[in-house]
Amino acid sequence: MADVDTGTRPPSFFTDKLSSMQVRFNLVKKNFLESYDDYKKNIDGTNKNRRSLAQWEDLKMDLHTLKVSLKGKSQEFNDIIGNASESIDTRRKIFLDKDKQLEYKNRVIKSASPMKNIEYNKNTKVVLESLYYTTALIMMVSFMYKQYNQ
Repeated sequence: MADVDTGTRPPSFFTDKLSSMQVRFNLVKKNFLESYDDYKKNIDGTNKNRRSLAQWEDLKMDLHTLKVSLKGKSQEFNDIIGNASESIDTRRKIFLDKDKQLEYKNRVIKSASPMKNIEYNKNTKVVLESLYYTTALIMMVSFMYKQYNQ
């Protein structure tokens, strides 16, 4: 089976990304909570509300992108495993079919060997009987010929 390069990142990348996202989430949450009162009152003198909302949307989008990426990779791995398991299953079925055929042939050969012996014995018996009767017939004919000539 060929090695499949999925281009996935190591687990350390995701742990680093998780820790950075946690820090980023805490900062964005803090900024948003500080500007939330102004946001509710619709007062935005320093554009802090817009900036915190944009940060929140960026964070949400990055998290969604990571989620989709992970889901896609897990689906890709699932497909790879599915294809490999199908390949293994087909090869296993072929092997089992051949194994069953060989086992059947082996059984036929084993079951046929006594029949061969019986057939051999039967043929030998016929040959011996025919030789016996032939020699007896020849001896009887020769005896009758001698008796007739005397």
